[in-house]
Amino acid sequence: MFLLRILVFTILVCMLTILAYPLAVLYDISNGGTGYGLCQDLMLCQIGFTEGPLLFVQLVFVFFFLIGLLRLCMHFQKYLIK
Repeated sequence: MFLLRILVFTILVCMLTILAYPLAVLYDISNGGTGYGLCQDLMLCQIGFTEGPLLFVQLVFVFFFLIGLLRLCMHFQKYLIK
């Protein structure tokens, strides 16, 4: 039961990290950074047209996968309590 709670906590932390990642990239770029490897030089940066939507789809897919995993863990936890 304790390990299941640790797993639920880890899933929730991963979900918050996924939600905060785009904000962290924007914050890094606004401070003159590279956007965590997205751009090497902002003046010469050429990001492909599909990079933004591709990143969005990946983050949404992982987020919904984690939601499904969280629901599965909660169902299993409810089963163990009975």
